[in-house]
Amino acid sequence: MLENDTQWLARDAVLHRNLWEFITGAEVIHLYQVLFTLARCSQSPLHVPFRCNSPDLRRHRCLDIVPRDGDALELAGTLLKIEPRATTSLGSPR
Repeated sequence: MLENDTQWLARDAVLHRNLWEFITGAEVIHLYQVLFTLARCSQSPLHVPFRCNSPDLRRHRCLDIVPRDGDALELAGTLLKIEPRATTSLGSPR
């Protein structure tokens, strides 16, 4: 799957736009800044595994941050695995 199920995050809506338009929250912005600085300083690719949950699914993903010429970075996301989320007797995910 190359796109999210959300229309505003579809490939055509995201490509060639500034990354900071999609990142909110001071802690998340700081985390990205640290990762970008680390990739630029090391001049080595970073592979950052993470999980992106929805009410019924756990999506295990990896963010690849690859330094390019100058300060440029190439970002790519890879879907590693999808798991269903179990629900509790109250109907909420565990």
